[in-house]
Amino acid sequence: MNRFFVRAVGAALASAVLFTCGACRKKQEDPTAMPYVYQPRESQTAEGETAAAVPFTVNKNWQQNFTLQYRYFDRSQGEETVHIRETRTEDAFAAEYTDEGDILYYKENGANIDYYLILKEGENVHSLIKRKKIGDLSSTFMKLSDVSAEMPLLSNVMYMYDEEIGGRTCKKYIQRAYESGKAKETVYVWVDSEYGFAAKCEGYDENGQLKISWEVTQFRTGGVTDADIRVNPSAYTFTEREGAETQ
Repeated sequence: MNRFFVRAVGAALASAVLFTCGACRKKQEDPTAMPYVYQPRESQTAEGETAAAVPFTVNKNWQQNFTLQYRYFDRSQGEETVHIRETRTEDAFAAEYTDEGDILYYKENGANIDYYLILKEGENVHSLIKRKKIGDLSSTFMKLSDVSAEMPLLSNVMYMYDEEIGGRTCKKYIQRAYESGKAKETVYVWVDSEYGFAAKCEGYDENGQLKISWEVTQFRTGGVTDADIRVNPSAYTFTEREGAETQ
């Protein structure tokens, strides 16, 4: 399995990047800081006015049945961009690291889940996740792309324009953090207009260097079956281990 990506996702979810690129909540604002409303030059309003927030709704129904591909980058973990394919059905889930060929595969087995770790280089592992269902698991992309519907209401968030990402219409927002009048961090996030998840995110430091990003390149929800999961455990030999890591 791609250890880089596992570390990178952990870093992303705990990152100092404004959104963590995936969790924009009012409680993350610094109450001691002066409020700042970012206004793109082409969207300036009359003096004393602020631009109206452009909202979106969050509908997580897509998470029950989907297949998608995305790329992920975190400079704190290295210069590598990771490409991932996630597929989820009612009773199975797979995350394929398409560059290396490593796979995480979960399949319901009665009241438990069979977990398979398939490595292009290394030992393949099978273990049992007891008393869990696929519906109890949350995939890496589900966590990474989670955005609060309150995000457009933050004082330092501004809607920019609509743009297509991976065949999906998205609303693009910018968020900036300032210190002593200087922009310290800037995040752009593209929120899917239909479902309200972050289909794309780019986080930059004060020098304009890209720190973290991801982007959906393909997305489909509904009608996904186990046949869309390109995993055949019977083709591999596994070492049995107790317990398992979950998404």
